[in-house]
Amino acid sequence: KSGSNVRLDEGQVDTPYGGVGRYQNLFTRSEEFDNAAWSKESAITVTANTTLAPGSTQTADTIAYGASGTLYFYESSLLTGSAGFLANRTFTLSIWAKTNSGTANLLFQIRGAGGTASYLQAASTVTTTWQRFSYTGTFAGGDNNTQLWGLFQGDLSKTYYVWGAQLEEASTPGVYAKTVSSAVTASRGIVSNADL
Repeated sequence: KSGSNVRLDEGQVDTPYGGVGRYQNLFTRSEEFDNAAWSKESAITVTANTTLAPGSTQTADTIAYGASGTLYFYESSLLTGSAGFLANRTFTLSIWAKTNSGTANLLFQIRGAGGTASYLQAASTVTTTWQRFSYTGTFAGGDNNTQLWGLFQGDLSKTYYVWGAQLEEASTPGVYAKTVSSAVTASRGIVSNADL
């Protein structure tokens, strides 16, 4: 699903600058897709800080897809545990995105790895207007994986602008919490990513 850049619901105020309410971010480097924390497959070229982000800072990155190759950009092993630790748990994956022209698909995938791999996923249609897109998935009761991954996949020969990735254990997107070298643990309160 998608929404505008300001969201007021479920007892929360959420903007690109931060907000008030529930927050968590299991990703690191949530606005730095060129960083080594993000794995990029062979079709992808990332250029940092190419355009204005939804928060009006020059921090959104370009992700350009070539005509061939593999397509995911992701962070792996965001949570680890014994086999089955993800069973029945619900996570929400979100990101702000737009295209440089036309429309394109962006696949969201919440993956359980290290056992019998589980793929919770859905695609959204990205346009030339910034939107925060999200996907929520719940692992099955019999899931036996030991790692949680968060992945995005675009279309070949398409160019995207992306900013503000977030993965949280929740059934809806929380307040956006920027990360750098460390994840942000689950809490409630005020988040200030800029001049809130």
